[in-house]
Amino acid sequence: MDQNIVVDVNFEPVDTEFLDCFEDNIAVLLDHNGIQNANRVFASTWYFDFCDQDVNLLPKLDYLTLKDRIYTETGFMIHEDSFTNGDYKEIITNHLLNNTPIIVLGDAYYMPWLTYYENDHNQHSFIVSGINTNTGRVTIIDALKIITPWGEIAPQRTEVDIDVMIRSIEMLQTTKPMSYYGPKPMSYFYLSRKDTIPFINNEKKITTNLEYMLKIEDEQPVVKYANFYKSHFKDPRYTRKFVSSTNKIARDRACYHKWLRDIESPLMTKELIEEFHETVVKPWKNVSAYAYVLSRSIHKYEVVPDICFRLLSEKISFAENTHAQKLNHLLGQVLLGEEKR
Repeated sequence: MDQNIVVDVNFEPVDTEFLDCFEDNIAVLLDHNGIQNANRVFASTWYFDFCDQDVNLLPKLDYLTLKDRIYTETGFMIHEDSFTNGDYKEIITNHLLNNTPIIVLGDAYYMPWLTYYENDHNQHSFIVSGINTNTGRVTIIDALKIITPWGEIAPQRTEVDIDVMIRSIEMLQTTKPMSYYGPKPMSYFYLSRKDTIPFINNEKKITTNLEYMLKIEDEQPVVKYANFYKSHFKDPRYTRKFVSSTNKIARDRACYHKWLRDIESPLMTKELIEEFHETVVKPWKNVSAYAYVLSRSIHKYEVVPDICFRLLSEKISFAENTHAQKLNHLLGQVLLGEEKR
Protein backbone atom coordinates (compact mmCIF):
# COMPACT_ATOMS: atom_id res chain seq x y z
CA MET A 1 0.00 0.00 0.00
CA ASP A 2 1.33 3.41 -1.01
CA GLN A 3 1.68 5.87 1.83
CA ASN A 4 2.44 9.56 2.22
CA ILE A 5 3.74 10.27 5.73
CA VAL A 6 5.18 13.61 6.82
CA VAL A 7 6.20 14.45 10.39
CA ASP A 8 5.97 18.18 11.06
CA VAL A 9 9.51 19.02 12.16
CA ASN A 10 10.30 22.74 12.45
CA PHE A 11 13.96 23.72 12.24
CA GLU A 12 13.41 27.48 12.57
CA PRO A 13 13.47 27.78 16.41
CA VAL A 14 16.92 26.17 16.63
CA ASP A 15 20.06 28.31 16.42
CA THR A 16 22.39 26.16 14.32
CA GLU A 17 24.89 28.86 13.34
CA PHE A 18 27.96 27.30 14.96
CA LEU A 19 26.90 23.65 15.16
CA ASP A 20 28.26 21.02 12.78
CA CYS A 21 26.03 19.08 10.42
CA PHE A 22 25.38 16.27 12.90
CA GLU A 23 24.86 18.35 16.02
CA ASP A 24 22.44 20.74 14.33
CA ASN A 25 20.11 17.96 13.18
CA ILE A 26 20.17 16.38 16.64
CA ALA A 27 19.29 19.81 18.08
CA VAL A 28 16.36 20.10 15.66
CA LEU A 29 15.01 16.70 16.70
CA LEU A 30 15.46 17.54 20.38
CA ASP A 31 13.48 20.73 19.81
CA HIS A 32 10.84 18.65 18.03
CA ASN A 33 10.63 16.58 21.21
CA GLY A 34 10.19 19.56 23.51
CA ILE A 35 13.78 20.45 24.46
CA GLN A 36 13.99 24.24 24.26
CA ASN A 37 17.25 25.96 23.34
CA ALA A 38 18.51 22.58 22.19
CA ASN A 39 21.72 24.03 20.76
CA ARG A 40 22.94 24.52 24.37
CA VAL A 41 23.53 20.75 24.55
CA PHE A 42 26.60 21.28 22.37
CA ALA A 43 27.27 24.95 23.09
CA SER A 44 28.06 24.59 26.79
CA THR A 45 31.18 22.44 26.52
CA TRP A 46 34.71 23.86 26.56
CA TYR A 47 37.40 21.19 26.26
CA PHE A 48 40.43 20.16 24.21
CA ASP A 49 42.63 17.09 24.30
CA PHE A 50 44.79 15.41 21.70
CA CYS A 51 46.72 12.14 21.57
CA ASP A 52 48.77 11.21 18.52
CA GLN A 53 48.18 7.54 19.35
CA ASP A 54 44.41 7.74 18.85
CA VAL A 55 43.06 5.84 15.88
CA ASN A 56 41.33 8.78 14.21
CA LEU A 57 43.94 11.42 15.21
CA LEU A 58 41.29 14.04 15.91
CA PRO A 59 41.19 16.23 19.03
CA LYS A 60 38.60 15.45 21.69
CA LEU A 61 36.30 18.42 22.20
CA ASP A 62 34.14 16.91 24.92
CA TYR A 63 34.99 14.86 28.00
CA LEU A 64 31.74 12.93 27.50
CA THR A 65 30.77 10.78 24.54
CA LEU A 66 28.12 12.22 22.25
CA LYS A 67 25.61 9.67 23.53
CA ASP A 68 26.32 10.53 27.17
CA ARG A 69 26.27 14.27 26.49
CA ILE A 70 22.79 14.11 24.96
CA TYR A 71 21.43 11.89 27.73
CA THR A 72 22.97 13.95 30.53
CA GLU A 73 21.60 17.21 29.14
CA THR A 74 18.17 16.09 27.91
CA GLY A 75 17.15 12.65 29.18
CA PHE A 76 17.06 11.40 25.55
CA MET A 77 18.97 8.46 24.14
CA ILE A 78 20.44 8.53 20.65
CA HIS A 79 20.27 5.18 18.88
CA GLU A 80 22.35 4.05 15.91
CA ASP A 81 21.11 1.42 13.48
CA SER A 82 21.87 0.43 9.88
CA PHE A 83 20.03 0.06 6.61
CA THR A 84 20.35 -3.52 5.41
CA ASN A 85 19.28 -5.40 2.29
CA GLY A 86 17.99 -2.27 0.57
CA ASP A 87 15.19 -1.80 3.13
CA TYR A 88 15.22 2.02 3.02
CA LYS A 89 11.52 2.56 2.39
CA GLU A 90 10.43 0.10 5.05
CA ILE A 91 12.72 1.48 7.75
CA ILE A 92 11.86 5.11 7.01
CA THR A 93 8.13 4.39 6.86
CA ASN A 94 8.11 2.47 10.14
CA HIS A 95 9.99 5.23 11.99
CA LEU A 96 7.79 7.99 10.63
CA LEU A 97 4.62 6.07 11.53
CA ASN A 98 5.96 6.20 15.10
CA ASN A 99 6.59 9.96 14.82
CA THR A 100 10.33 9.31 14.87
CA PRO A 101 12.22 11.11 12.11
CA ILE A 102 15.69 9.73 11.47
CA ILE A 103 19.10 11.27 10.82
CA VAL A 104 20.84 9.83 7.78
CA LEU A 105 24.52 10.02 6.83
CA GLY A 106 25.72 10.32 3.24
CA ASP A 107 28.37 11.86 1.02
CA ALA A 108 27.58 15.55 0.39
CA TYR A 109 29.13 15.26 -3.07
CA TYR A 110 25.92 13.51 -4.15
CA MET A 111 23.44 15.85 -2.41
CA PRO A 112 22.07 18.33 -5.00
CA TRP A 113 20.55 20.64 -2.38
CA LEU A 114 24.03 21.54 -1.07
CA THR A 115 26.83 23.64 -2.55
CA TYR A 116 29.13 20.66 -1.87
CA TYR A 117 27.29 18.86 -4.70
CA GLU A 118 29.82 17.59 -7.25
CA ASN A 119 32.45 19.78 -5.57
CA ASP A 120 33.67 18.06 -2.41
CA HIS A 121 33.39 14.70 -0.68
CA ASN A 122 32.19 15.25 2.87
CA GLN A 123 30.32 13.09 5.33
CA HIS A 124 27.07 14.96 5.89
CA SER A 125 23.88 14.31 7.82
CA PHE A 126 20.27 15.31 7.27
CA ILE A 127 16.85 14.47 8.71
CA VAL A 128 14.31 12.36 6.86
CA SER A 129 10.94 13.67 8.03
CA GLY A 130 8.63 12.40 5.31
CA ILE A 131 8.17 9.78 2.60
CA ASN A 132 5.75 9.28 -0.27
CA THR A 133 6.00 5.65 -1.32
CA ASN A 134 3.86 6.36 -4.39
CA THR A 135 6.07 9.07 -5.91
CA GLY A 136 9.28 7.68 -4.44
CA ARG A 137 10.25 10.98 -2.84
CA VAL A 138 11.41 11.80 0.67
CA THR A 139 11.11 15.03 2.65
CA ILE A 140 14.39 16.05 4.19
CA ILE A 141 15.44 18.75 6.62
CA ASP A 142 19.03 19.93 6.52
CA ALA A 143 19.79 22.31 9.39
CA LEU A 144 23.37 23.18 8.44
CA LYS A 145 24.28 26.86 8.31
CA ILE A 146 27.71 27.56 6.87
CA ILE A 147 29.59 29.43 4.17
CA THR A 148 31.53 27.14 1.84
CA PRO A 149 33.96 27.97 -0.98
CA TRP A 150 31.07 27.34 -3.38
CA GLY A 151 28.46 29.47 -1.65
CA GLU A 152 26.32 29.72 1.48
CA ILE A 153 24.27 26.86 2.92
CA ALA A 154 21.21 27.77 4.98
CA PRO A 155 18.83 25.53 6.96
CA GLN A 156 16.23 24.14 4.58
CA ARG A 157 13.39 21.72 3.97
CA THR A 158 13.16 20.08 0.56
CA GLU A 159 12.06 16.95 -1.29
CA VAL A 160 14.30 14.61 -3.29
CA ASP A 161 13.89 11.30 -5.05
CA ILE A 162 14.64 8.49 -2.65
CA ASP A 163 17.19 7.14 -5.15
CA VAL A 164 19.18 10.39 -4.77
CA MET A 165 19.23 9.90 -1.00
CA ILE A 166 20.19 6.23 -1.34
CA ARG A 167 23.05 7.06 -3.68
CA SER A 168 24.53 9.54 -1.22
CA ILE A 169 24.33 6.94 1.55
CA GLU A 170 25.83 4.12 -0.45
CA MET A 171 28.56 6.23 -2.05
CA LEU A 172 29.67 7.29 1.42
CA GLN A 173 30.73 3.71 1.98
CA THR A 174 33.00 4.02 -1.06
CA THR A 175 34.49 7.48 -0.59
CA LYS A 176 34.74 7.21 3.21
CA PRO A 177 35.55 10.87 3.96
CA MET A 178 36.82 11.81 7.43
CA SER A 179 34.27 11.38 10.20
CA TYR A 180 34.14 12.85 13.69
CA TYR A 181 31.44 10.38 14.66
CA GLY A 182 32.81 7.12 13.29
CA PRO A 183 29.46 5.48 12.50
CA LYS A 184 28.90 1.95 11.38
CA PRO A 185 28.38 1.43 7.62
CA MET A 186 24.95 2.50 6.32
CA SER A 187 24.11 4.13 9.65
CA TYR A 188 21.07 6.12 10.63
CA PHE A 189 20.15 7.63 14.01
CA TYR A 190 17.01 8.38 16.00
CA LEU A 191 16.07 9.65 19.46
CA SER A 192 13.94 8.23 22.23
CA ARG A 193 13.14 9.60 25.67
CA LYS A 194 14.58 7.64 28.59
CA ASP A 195 14.27 10.07 31.51
CA THR A 196 12.62 13.34 32.41
CA ILE A 197 14.41 16.52 31.38
CA PRO A 198 17.17 17.07 33.96
CA PHE A 199 17.74 20.36 35.75
CA ILE A 200 20.57 22.23 34.05
CA ASN A 201 22.91 24.07 36.41
CA ASN A 202 24.98 26.41 34.27
CA GLU A 203 27.48 27.13 37.05
CA LYS A 204 28.08 23.40 37.46
CA LYS A 205 28.72 23.06 33.74
CA ILE A 206 31.23 25.91 33.78
CA THR A 207 33.11 24.51 36.78
CA THR A 208 33.14 20.99 35.29
CA ASN A 209 34.59 22.34 32.05
CA LEU A 210 37.20 24.16 34.12
CA GLU A 211 38.11 21.05 36.13
CA TYR A 212 38.80 19.07 32.99
CA MET A 213 40.78 21.86 31.33
CA LEU A 214 42.96 22.32 34.43
CA LYS A 215 43.67 18.57 34.52
CA ILE A 216 45.23 18.61 31.06
CA GLU A 217 46.84 22.06 31.23
CA ASP A 218 50.38 20.79 31.87
CA GLU A 219 50.13 18.35 28.95
CA GLN A 220 49.73 21.24 26.48
CA PRO A 221 47.43 19.35 24.11
CA VAL A 222 47.09 22.29 21.69
CA VAL A 223 50.87 22.36 21.25
CA LYS A 224 50.90 18.58 20.68
CA TYR A 225 48.16 18.98 18.11
CA ALA A 226 50.03 21.75 16.28
CA ASN A 227 53.35 19.88 16.25
CA PHE A 228 51.81 16.65 15.03
CA TYR A 229 49.95 18.17 12.13
CA LYS A 230 52.80 20.46 11.13
CA SER A 231 55.04 17.41 10.72
CA HIS A 232 52.37 15.49 8.75
CA PHE A 233 50.62 18.28 6.86
CA LYS A 234 51.95 17.42 3.40
CA ASP A 235 50.39 13.98 3.65
CA PRO A 236 46.86 14.30 2.17
CA ARG A 237 45.50 11.81 4.72
CA TYR A 238 46.32 14.29 7.50
CA THR A 239 45.73 17.55 5.64
CA ARG A 240 41.99 16.93 5.49
CA LYS A 241 41.83 15.92 9.13
CA PHE A 242 43.56 19.13 10.19
CA VAL A 243 41.38 21.38 8.03
CA SER A 244 38.17 19.66 9.18
CA SER A 245 39.13 19.64 12.85
CA THR A 246 40.22 23.30 12.95
CA ASN A 247 36.91 24.24 11.35
CA LYS A 248 34.98 22.30 13.96
CA ILE A 249 37.02 23.69 16.86
CA ALA A 250 36.55 27.25 15.62
CA ARG A 251 32.79 26.71 15.44
CA ASP A 252 32.74 25.05 18.87
CA ARG A 253 34.61 27.92 20.51
CA ALA A 254 32.31 30.49 18.89
CA CYS A 255 29.29 28.49 20.06
CA TYR A 256 30.63 28.33 23.62
CA HIS A 257 31.27 32.08 23.66
CA LYS A 258 27.71 32.73 22.50
CA TRP A 259 26.38 30.46 25.27
CA LEU A 260 28.44 32.32 27.89
CA ARG A 261 26.97 35.64 26.78
CA ASP A 262 23.44 34.27 27.01
CA ILE A 263 23.47 32.65 30.46
CA GLU A 264 24.64 35.61 32.62
CA SER A 265 26.47 33.47 35.16
CA PRO A 266 28.16 34.99 38.25
CA LEU A 267 31.17 32.84 37.31
CA MET A 268 31.68 34.87 34.14
CA THR A 269 32.31 38.61 33.92
CA LYS A 270 31.64 40.55 30.73
CA GLU A 271 35.35 41.32 30.53
CA LEU A 272 36.33 37.65 30.75
CA ILE A 273 33.76 36.66 28.12
CA GLU A 274 35.00 39.38 25.76
CA GLU A 275 38.60 38.37 26.39
CA PHE A 276 37.71 34.76 25.52
CA HIS A 277 36.31 35.99 22.22
CA GLU A 278 39.35 38.08 21.36
CA THR A 279 42.08 35.67 22.50
CA VAL A 280 40.49 32.27 21.80
CA VAL A 281 37.55 32.48 19.39
CA LYS A 282 39.09 34.84 16.83
CA PRO A 283 42.51 33.08 16.71
CA TRP A 284 40.84 29.67 16.21
CA LYS A 285 38.82 31.17 13.37
CA ASN A 286 42.04 32.48 11.83
CA VAL A 287 43.75 29.11 12.18
CA SER A 288 40.81 27.45 10.43
CA ALA A 289 41.00 29.93 7.55
CA TYR A 290 44.79 29.60 7.25
CA ALA A 291 44.55 25.81 7.31
CA TYR A 292 42.05 25.76 4.47
CA VAL A 293 44.05 28.19 2.30
CA LEU A 294 47.25 26.31 2.99
CA SER A 295 45.63 22.98 2.11
CA ARG A 296 44.65 24.34 -1.32
CA SER A 297 48.20 25.45 -2.14
CA ILE A 298 50.40 23.01 -0.21
CA HIS A 299 51.82 21.60 -3.45
CA LYS A 300 53.62 24.92 -4.00
CA TYR A 301 55.83 24.59 -0.91
CA GLU A 302 58.85 22.45 -0.18
CA VAL A 303 58.58 23.39 3.50
CA VAL A 304 55.18 23.79 5.15
CA PRO A 305 54.54 27.45 6.16
CA ASP A 306 54.16 27.55 9.90
CA ILE A 307 51.86 30.54 10.46
CA CYS A 308 48.80 28.62 11.68
CA PHE A 309 50.91 26.15 13.66
CA ARG A 310 52.76 28.97 15.45
CA LEU A 311 49.44 30.64 16.17
CA LEU A 312 48.30 27.43 17.84
CA SER A 313 51.49 26.82 19.82
CA GLU A 314 52.39 30.36 20.80
CA LYS A 315 49.06 32.13 21.15
CA ILE A 316 46.03 29.84 21.39
CA SER A 317 47.57 27.34 23.81
CA PHE A 318 48.56 30.20 26.13
CA ALA A 319 45.17 31.90 25.76
CA GLU A 320 43.19 28.76 26.59
CA ASN A 321 45.35 28.15 29.68
CA THR A 322 45.12 31.81 30.72
CA HIS A 323 41.34 31.72 30.48
CA ALA A 324 41.29 28.64 32.69
CA GLN A 325 43.51 30.31 35.29
CA LYS A 326 41.45 33.52 35.33
CA LEU A 327 38.21 31.56 35.57
CA ASN A 328 39.67 29.53 38.43
CA HIS A 329 40.62 32.74 40.25
CA LEU A 330 37.15 34.20 39.70
CA LEU A 331 35.57 30.98 40.98
CA GLY A 332 37.67 31.26 44.14
CA GLN A 333 36.49 34.83 44.67
CA VAL A 334 32.82 33.83 44.21
CA LEU A 335 33.16 30.95 46.66
CA LEU A 336 34.92 33.19 49.18
CA GLY A 337 32.12 35.74 48.89
CA GLU A 338 29.52 33.04 49.51
CA GLU A 339 31.38 31.89 52.65
CA LYS A 340 31.41 35.44 54.05
CA ARG A 341 27.65 35.68 53.57
